[in-house]
Amino acid sequence: MSPPTIKDTLTSERLLSLDGARLALYNSRVSNRFRLHPELGPSAYEGDIDSAPVILLLANPGFDGTSTLDDHRFHRAAWPLSGLHPDAPPGLRSWWSARLNHLIAQFGAQRVSQCVACIQITPWASPKFDDRLRLPSRDLLLDAAAKCAARGAVMIVMRAERLWLQAEALRKTPLRFRVNSWLSSYVSPGNLPEHAWRRVVEAVRDA
Repeated sequence: MSPPTIKDTLTSERLLSLDGARLALYNSRVSNRFRLHPELGPSAYEGDIDSAPVILLLANPGFDGTSTLDDHRFHRAAWPLSGLHPDAPPGLRSWWSARLNHLIAQFGAQRVSQCVACIQITPWASPKFDDRLRLPSRDLLLDAAAKCAARGAVMIVMRAERLWLQAEALRKTPLRFRVNSWLSSYVSPGNLPEHAWRRVVEAVRDA
C-alpha cells in the first residue's frame, strides 16, 4: 500500500472533525472582521501540494463581497490550482491571476496552475487573519509545509512567518524565501529578492 500523500492528511472531513467544535466558540467571542466562515468549507491548500515545485505559505483564505460557496469547491482537471482556470468564480480567479500574473505572462496560466500551490496556516476563511488563533489543525498544516520543504520545493513565506517557522524542516531548508512586503501577497520580481525570484522562475521552467 502506498504511503498517504499530503493531500490525504488534509481532507475536509478531517479538518472539520479537528476544528469544528472550536469554530462556533471562537466566532461567539470575536468581532465580524475576524469571524470565520465555515459555510465555505476548509481550504487548507490549493494546487498540487504533493508535487508542485513552488509552495506559497499563506495565512488563511480571505472573505469579502466576492466570496462564494463555490470558491473552495471549484476544480478542473489538469488545473491543480483551479482558481486560475477561466471558469473559476470571478473573485477567486481575479485574486490568483493578479498575484501570479508575472509567472502567467511567462509560462501561461495552466502551467502555473500545475507548478504553484499554497498552504494556509488557518484553513477557514475570514475577512481578517487572527494570528492569536491556533486551531487543532495547525499541526497538520505545519507538517504539510515541512514535507514540502523536505522534498525540495521552493518555499515562499507570504504571510504569518513567525507561525510557519515553527516547522523545523522549513526553518532549515535553503529554499525558503520571504516576500519583501507582508502587505503584498504578489509573487513578482518586485516583491521577492532577486535570487528568490530567479529560483521560482527556474522551478516553474524546469518542472
